Amino acid sequence: MTDYFKNTYYKPVSMYRVAICIGIFVLLIAFATIFVMNRVQKARYSVGLRQALSILSEAMVFANFESDYTKESDVLYYYIVDVFNTKFDSIDCLHSNELVCKAKEYRTFNNKARMSDLIYNNGSKIGVNNFLFLINKPKFTDDNLFITVDVNGGNVKPNRLGYDVFVFQIKNSKIRAMGNKTTAYPIEKYSFYCYDRSTSEDELLGINCTYNAFFEKDYFEKLW
Repeated sequence: MTDYFKNTYYKPVSMYRVAICIGIFVLLIAFATIFVMNRVQKARYSVGLRQALSILSEAMVFANFESDYTKESDVLYYYIVDVFNTKFDSIDCLHSNELVCKAKEYRTFNNKARMSDLIYNNGSKIGVNNFLFLINKPKFTDDNLFITVDVNGGNVKPNRLGYDVFVFQIKNSKIRAMGNKTTAYPIEKYSFYCYDRSTSEDELLGINCTYNAFFEKDYFEKLW
């Protein structure tokens, strides 16, 4: 009688079913871990961007004081570089192999192309803490002065515009988030450069996402 009830109501669970249950459980844990890590990573981008702006703002206070608020971008470039090298515990990446300096390549917002040389081609690379500042060197007085910041260092991916890489423009001795109406690529005119589903291979894609990153509440949450 006992054997009858065991076979009828307590049939042994096959190893096949156990394996399926374990597999489903492992997959759920994996997906949950990826989800949490993804959210943490995006939060780091957001916090890093604001910390980078704080460092850059401090540097500009010194640079403007020493340069008497010059509007000549080619001259101000040298003051900014000098401030980073003398007022901060910084690394001159052009003469260093520190990890923060090691960026093989920067990519566009959608990862379809290499970042344009119009953003950074020739100038200074300076590491401050875990931030990498790329200061593009103007050739002439009225050239645009762009400062690009990698908020987690060159050695940490994704190294993509609009993700962990953001562009600022120094305009009239003031810092402007690229995308601001006074910058070279205002978001109101060049919104396609920060379209989150773009398949374009334009090398400037992501250049003005800095503005959206500051002013769109769910900007980082929407990153895929």
